[in-house]
This record gives sequence, C-alpha cells and structure tokens, in this order.
Amino acid sequence: MDIILVSNGRTKYLQNITKHAIESCKASSNLINFNFIIIEQDKKAEYEGANTIHYNFEFNYNKCLNLGLKYSTSKYVALCNNDLNFKFHWAENIILAMGDTYLSASPALRKMDKPPAEGYTIGQHITGWCIVINRQLIDVIGGFDEGVRFWYSDNIYGDQLKAKKIKHILVYNSSVQHLVSLTLKVSREARELMGKQYKAYSEARKKYYK
Repeated sequence: MDIILVSNGRTKYLQNITKHAIESCKASSNLINFNFIIIEQDKKAEYEGANTIHYNFEFNYNKCLNLGLKYSTSKYVALCNNDLNFKFHWAENIILAMGDTYLSASPALRKMDKPPAEGYTIGQHITGWCIVINRQLIDVIGGFDEGVRFWYSDNIYGDQLKAKKIKHILVYNSSVQHLVSLTLKVSREARELMGKQYKAYSEARKKYYK
C-alpha cells in the first residue's frame, strides 16, 4: 500500500508530526509493505524511509494528492493528512472490507464492531484526513478535483464519486486517529483558508450536477 502524506514541515515540531504518522503506520502491520510518499512544502524537510517530494506551487491539497499519485504504483493508496495515528491492522481491515466491490473507503476514528456503512456524508462516511482508494478509481474519475485549495477538498471528492455512481464505505473495524488538525493550529496560511473556500467549492462542483 502506498501512503501519500501531505506535509508542511517548516518547523521541527511539524516535521515530528509527519514522522509520527510514518512510524505509527509502520508499526500498525507486520503483513503489509507500506511505501511512503511525502508531499512536502518545506524544501529542507526530509523523512527517513520515505520518498520526499518537494513542490513549489501554491498549496492545494488535491493538487498535492495528484502529484503523489504520479509516484504511486501500488494497488491500494491511502491519501492522508500528516497529523494521524494509525491503529493496529487498520490497513488489512480496510482492504478486506473493500474487496472487489469498493474503490473508495475511509477508516473510522474509533474502532467499532459494526459492518461497513455506505455513504457520502463528510466527516461521517468520508473522513477527509484519510481516504483509501483502489487505484482503478483514478481511471474512472481522472484524478482529484483541484477546484478548491484545502477546505471542501473532501466534499468535492464526494461529488466526484456520486457523479460516477461510485460507492464509498466507512470501515468501522479500521481505525486511524486524526490528531485534531495539529498542523492547522500553527499554520496561519491554513487558518486563513478556513471559511473562504465555500464560494470556490460551490462553483467547482456545478460541473458534476449539470
């Protein structure tokens, strides 16, 4: 499984957040070979045991994911924030749940003994901080819509899925903890994006509902 992490390691603190995500993912399984692709904004930040890709365009979350996909070769790809804590067997369980039926899935914040749930509700079914896809999905949707910079990136992804009638599932027995947007707390640029993207999102999504 390829793990694409979007990171801004402009300080040691922020680099350590990304490093923790990498290490917790490595420790989560002794069966799956994880290939880490870090899409990094800071030119000096590097991560051991990962392919660090530095970009020089204006920050756009889905554009970062699309860049990461160019370096991805695995059947399954996890598209992730950097402020995550991966729980034991999260990857095995989500792959088993997807099987040959689903091309898109999200883990739960907290592991529960419940069957997977289909849906597109943001924050409930589509957990934007971690989405796992079968790479066949890219052939169907043609990459992630870059019409918004950060906020509503998961919303427009849901629109892309619905437009192609692709079902998405939340897998309750796969757990990835989101550490409350730690990067956003110290990133002025990211905070300024909050609440300013709805107009862009409303415009970008129109093409899926013509």
